Amino acid sequence: MEVTEAYVFNNASVLFNEYHPYGTLLDLSNKWIDPSWYIVALVGIQMAKILRELHAVNIIHGDIKPDNFMILRKLSECHDDIEQILATPILKLIDWGRAIDMRVLAGHTFTGRAGTDKFDCSEMLVKSYSFRCAGFFFRNCFIRSLL
Repeated sequence: MEVTEAYVFNNASVLFNEYHPYGTLLDLSNKWIDPSWYIVALVGIQMAKILRELHAVNIIHGDIKPDNFMILRKLSECHDDIEQILATPILKLIDWGRAIDMRVLAGHTFTGRAGTDKFDCSEMLVKSYSFRCAGFFFRNCFIRSLL
């Protein structure tokens, strides 16, 4: 991701990058009435790939939700070459303000509540602190809401 402008303050920072005319997954889900299973599956796979890559380098995003995924290109039901379709990125994860590098904080656990009723990861509720669970929980919630 190329940052085009950055503003850093004592208590916050703002990073700007290129504009994506297709909006976010939240924009898309608000427009869809009956989404194609193919597009929903493609979005779910792409979200899982992003989370897998983050977790492989021990990074917690900390704010996985539909409005933090930008759509990079028009989503279509092109069923031509599945390998090429899966290898072509269609999403970009943004808003890294809550991200945690677990390499720096190895051995630490975190607790937290989303603050929204029924929006807390079940692993957090039972105090099972695998950081990988929360990201996939919110991905699965979003995919379920589309279906």
